[in-house]
Amino acid sequence: MVNEFSSSGFQGKLGDLSGYYVFDKDGYYLGFIPDLYKDKTCDVIVPGPDGKVALVILRNGVLQNPDGTPTNYTDPLLYLIEQIQPVTNQKLHSISQAIGEQTLPFGLRPFPFNVGGIEFYLTIQPNDHGLFALLGVVLADIQAFETLLCDLLATLDTKAGRRKPNANYDQLLSNNYSKTLGVVVRAFRHYLNDTETADALSYAKDRRNFLVHNILRKYGWWLMSDAEYRVCVYEIFEIRSAIKMAEDKLVKYLNDSNTLPIIRLDLDSLSKDINEDSIENHSI
Repeated sequence: MVNEFSSSGFQGKLGDLSGYYVFDKDGYYLGFIPDLYKDKTCDVIVPGPDGKVALVILRNGVLQNPDGTPTNYTDPLLYLIEQIQPVTNQKLHSISQAIGEQTLPFGLRPFPFNVGGIEFYLTIQPNDHGLFALLGVVLADIQAFETLLCDLLATLDTKAGRRKPNANYDQLLSNNYSKTLGVVVRAFRHYLNDTETADALSYAKDRRNFLVHNILRKYGWWLMSDAEYRVCVYEIFEIRSAIKMAEDKLVKYLNDSNTLPIIRLDLDSLSKDINEDSIENHSI
């Protein structure tokens, strides 16, 4: 556990960009520095906590203020820490808005909840209400993601004839469920002629493993400070985004390459009705 730190952050992705999320000593988000700036092949924009330009890194290494004037800084991390004012309300601007999330709920203890008409109560730390809710949502996303991969792989193997004699789809699917996510992801190499999609799947697998096994240990739960809770929540949002991106890239690749045309149906989160606008124009 880290009680006090001058600055903190984690490696992650914002959209397709790999980089470093930067936070101040109180765990408030300051900006995202893309790794691309190290290559010096193009000018790089560093977004701040409000989503606007916080810093411009020119390809020659010069750092510019958002208005285009030069700065006296040579280190973008130091620039963010010393020059950028964090967003200090409870809304998760920046990362949460970038991946389409809403403000996390925070409750009071004891925490009442109703499941199937039965009232339950949990006495937990106030910060854990939102943290545990978010962890539950992402674990559900992970299981849905893993189920989708197992189903697609069994379908592809059946279609390509890459199966043992007398093995049908149900048997292949059952076998896939018994495999680790890493084995399933590697099996897609037979069907992916696209490095970007393969990398997205591998990254999602690594981030899934980190969330399941290490994230609470990393931040020192249950003795976490408010700052550590904030940074932990930001990182969980990024992990969820990585999983969703990998799924989207895989489905798009299978459709675009005509490897396995897929119809996607998403449920509207409010009405629970099928959202016709979400049906992709593909036929099986």
